[in-house]
Amino acid sequence: MKSFTDFLARARAFLDALSPRERAGVMLVAAVGSLAILAGVVDWSMNTQEAARDASMRAARAEATFAREGNRGYQEGVRLAAKSVEDWSITEASDGIAQARAAGALRTLAGDAGLDNVVITATETAAAEGAAGEIAPLSMTLSADFTWSGFMALLREIRASTIVFEAESIEVSARDDGAQTFTMMLRTPFLRRVPQS
Repeated sequence: MKSFTDFLARARAFLDALSPRERAGVMLVAAVGSLAILAGVVDWSMNTQEAARDASMRAARAEATFAREGNRGYQEGVRLAAKSVEDWSITEASDGIAQARAAGALRTLAGDAGLDNVVITATETAAAEGAAGEIAPLSMTLSADFTWSGFMALLREIRASTIVFEAESIEVSARDDGAQTFTMMLRTPFLRRVPQS
């Protein structure tokens, strides 16, 4: 306490020794310094409040995410979404089996549509080195005799199929005997199944 009293006595003696104009300058410098300190304190306070709000929002988001992921309805929705990907894809462990299944499914659709002289050939294989769980395209060509009713029935069968077939191109041509044939390039998703060990 004595040292603070001594400091005040020395400061008063210093100020008394100054002229009124010099005292005003010292007070102005002290006021500017005080304002600078005050601005720093206000800025620190605002930054602290903003950091607290951000932390509170992150905690609320984390709590909501945890609650959603722990929710049985959400888990069931994720399971059903994953199941639907498997349903509309050809899901196999190897390319060869996947191509055979896709060709068989396409042959069934063509047969249900009443097409004649159906020929299905694989035109592209999925990447042989693809990782398990990746989706890759399987491409194939369907050729058959062309009639409008058969062609439209095939399109209806493809649309109603649980496996997704996407038409890339369609070409209608005439044979030497005058009959028309069509060739359709199709793709279907191939989901490489994880081998069970």
